[in-house]
Amino acid sequence: WGEVTFVDKWVGAFLNKVDELKLWDDTIVMVTSDHGTQLKDHARFGKGPEDLHPFNTQIPWYIRHPDGPRGKQINAFVQSHDLLPTALRLLEVPYANVDGEDAWSLVTGERDVIRDHVVIGWAEFVAGNAGGRASVRDAEWNYVVSVGEEDPQPELYHLPSDPEEMNNVHDRYPEVVDRQRTRLEAVVGQPIPAQLNEVCDHPAPSPMYFFLQHRALR
Repeated sequence: WGEVTFVDKWVGAFLNKVDELKLWDDTIVMVTSDHGTQLKDHARFGKGPEDLHPFNTQIPWYIRHPDGPRGKQINAFVQSHDLLPTALRLLEVPYANVDGEDAWSLVTGERDVIRDHVVIGWAEFVAGNAGGRASVRDAEWNYVVSVGEEDPQPELYHLPSDPEEMNNVHDRYPEVVDRQRTRLEAVVGQPIPAQLNEVCDHPAPSPMYFFLQHRALR
């Protein structure tokens, strides 16, 4: 719960400052995250590539526009790379040839959906092949598989009958597996298992690494 308190405090501080400066009529606010976290979901805490389920992959995206609707909720598939074209549209900045879709069109009612499935990935922080794992999710199925190597235990969950994604039915629905795998390969651009190299062959330690190292030496 400390994470929730932390976010609540500092998002609140930002919103209070917008209020103090009387900028609400000229400010668009977006709040989102990079991933969720497990709070004893599937009997675990934290996050990881082996758990590409909604508690890790389904994140909030709040948008407050001065002229926009209030309290409206959208239940549609969007992805993180939709943020850029959405922000550019709201700022009335021309754009072309960007990944993602304008999600504000869902709010205005111009469109009911912008895609019928999402592909979610978790890359490894290693030099060389960073294949990791991926999830291909639509309204009915969640398919999870390793990307950079053969997966001895690929997963498939039937969401209407198993919303908690506890029962792997991969071997019972080969036609669904083939369809979801084809969707994933279309995004990756090569057959699975794929070779996906890190942009940097020698990734540097993160700031958190240095912080923890310094604290340990004190």
